[in-house]
Amino acid sequence: MGEYATYDGESIKIGTCEDMYYLRYDQRNAVIPKPGNVDPAKDADRLWFRLPRREEENQKPGSFEFIDPFGVKPLRFRVKSDCVESKKEQAQIALECAEKTKHTVNGLTVSVPCYHGERGPLPEGMEYSEDFDDNPNAIVAVSIRDGKAKALVGCLTCKIAYLIVDRDEMENLEPLYEKEREDWEYLLRYMEKMEEDR
Repeated sequence: MGEYATYDGESIKIGTCEDMYYLRYDQRNAVIPKPGNVDPAKDADRLWFRLPRREEENQKPGSFEFIDPFGVKPLRFRVKSDCVESKKEQAQIALECAEKTKHTVNGLTVSVPCYHGERGPLPEGMEYSEDFDDNPNAIVAVSIRDGKAKALVGCLTCKIAYLIVDRDEMENLEPLYEKEREDWEYLLRYMEKMEEDR
């Protein structure tokens, strides 16, 4: 179900259910919710807002492009190599919440467990290929929960959001690509500001 609001006298779409694909957290007070729709200012603690990207900083509410599968250009990451415990925890979470991913080739659809980049047990007769992506995880949205800024982690392979991390836990993570280092730092600063502005 679409969520709508008024911004600058115009009706705009701000999201779908709890996902504010077209609204950043810092824009929540700039819109007036339509009757029967979520109020992003009052309901902020139960909504997921658009992942803030530097290049979208000056875009108006409702004007963002929807990019599949999570509505935004995701920010891929990896667990820092010196955080052995965090890597073990991430692997355990991935194995506990393995989702099915589908792949279709020549009309044949195969469903297999997705371990979100961790090499978990596969059904008999299956094996991992050399081009297995062991870093399909990305930050896809942000929220404020219990007074703390949170980031939603999604798997780009199975397209499932499966983990919530807070600002402090993100210290154990780093951008997968060095070219996104500035975006990563921008996100960390943004999350600090979210906690100040709640």
